[in-house]
Amino acid sequence: MGISASKRVKTTLSNSQDFNSACDSTFTHCLSLTQHAFQGVLPYQLPTAATYLHTTLTTPAAAAPLILKWVPSPPNRTQIDWALRMVTNKKPGAAQEEKGEHILGTCQI
Repeated sequence: MGISASKRVKTTLSNSQDFNSACDSTFTHCLSLTQHAFQGVLPYQLPTAATYLHTTLTTPAAAAPLILKWVPSPPNRTQIDWALRMVTNKKPGAAQEEKGEHILGTCQI
């Protein structure tokens, strides 16, 4: 899917209650792993978050056809790093910095 999804994909996922719920669940999961010490997701948590999100979206109960077709496996570390660079470089202030670390908020994950 990449960084710039088509309008159809973006609309479908934005309007999907299952997708939004899975994203919220993933964000909450990442916060709980750090015991809510940070207000967002740290870069080192992104591989875990991607795997968690992918697993949530591909379980038989919530399998999203779009995800199953276009994202058969979670992204690898190289893809995650590239996406992080794109998100943090394109939008000034997109990721807040705390002690030299980028912290991604709920709308970015």
